[in-house]
Amino acid sequence: MRTLTWVAVYMLAACGGSQSGGPAQPAAVSPDAATFSAHGMSVERPDGWMFMQPDQSLAPDTAVVLQGPVGGDMVAPVVEIGRRPLTASQRRFADSALLSSMVMEISQTYDGFETVTGPENVQVAGKAASRLVVKLTESLPNGGEVERLGRIYGVVDGAQMWVIRCVGPRDGSADKQFDAIVESLRLGW
Repeated sequence: MRTLTWVAVYMLAACGGSQSGGPAQPAAVSPDAATFSAHGMSVERPDGWMFMQPDQSLAPDTAVVLQGPVGGDMVAPVVEIGRRPLTASQRRFADSALLSSMVMEISQTYDGFETVTGPENVQVAGKAASRLVVKLTESLPNGGEVERLGRIYGVVDGAQMWVIRCVGPRDGSADKQFDAIVESLRLGW
């Protein structure tokens, strides 16, 4: 339950609401499906992970959530894929500038939030993208805290920006699964 609450807070801070028109209804997703495809995006599920249907607690621009197995820190690694419509003025900015502004919103949500790297130019699904690596502290229901490591990708695809948030243990034990998920993404088909 705590993971779902955390996912909701993170998505609200990161994605925001739709800025033009209404958000598309989330496509149905089966937890054990090998692949999820909708809205011009497809992604593959690694073994041991499951797809989660976005619900009303998440930002309306959420397309799909993948959750890994709960680790030693009592929270599961999570990958959230959202799509945010861009206004005409936003489309004039570089991916890195758009991503940096979203990260500023996120930083106000967490204690111990810090960027590890500045925006890096990367490729996601054959498209130019930006990536930031961040550290943050998550509060647990028992009053404890756990430190997390996150990667946030921004990929401009026409009049929208795909936002991929990968958050897991600070020891990097989920990084290989994050890499596999991001590498499996197909956008704009």
